[in-house]
Amino acid sequence: MTAKTRYFAALALLLAGTVSAAIASAPARPERAQAAPAGVAGPWTMSYTTREGVKMTSTLTITMEGEKMTGTVSSARGSVPLNEISVKGDQIAFAIVRVGFGDSIRIEYTGRIKGDTMTLKMKNGAKEPLDVSVKRGAAGSP
Repeated sequence: MTAKTRYFAALALLLAGTVSAAIASAPARPERAQAAPAGVAGPWTMSYTTREGVKMTSTLTITMEGEKMTGTVSSARGSVPLNEISVKGDQIAFAIVRVGFGDSIRIEYTGRIKGDTMTLKMKNGAKEPLDVSVKRGAAGSP
């Protein structure tokens, strides 16, 4: 190995060590909280048609409590809290549990947010998912 080769090898090791040390000593960037995209908080009107052809409407309300996202789904059957709400980019997912007639039913929603609308799939157990249209604003608002 020539002197020039040893010099460049030593320089490469020195630089690699310096870069590694700089990376190791750099303060960790805190993970971003699961924040809702701008404007997702607030009331939304959810509409779908049951398998029997009945049109249903409910109000989805998403709120921010500090860094935590919460919310409810309200309809003629009452109001229930959102469980496991997740918003990542334009993807949204949440679940609710409806209790009645001696049992509880978990309903899962997944889909996309696009401006003032969402397109969701509503899954209830082993049944085929239903399409849900969601528009900004509470049911009955202009």
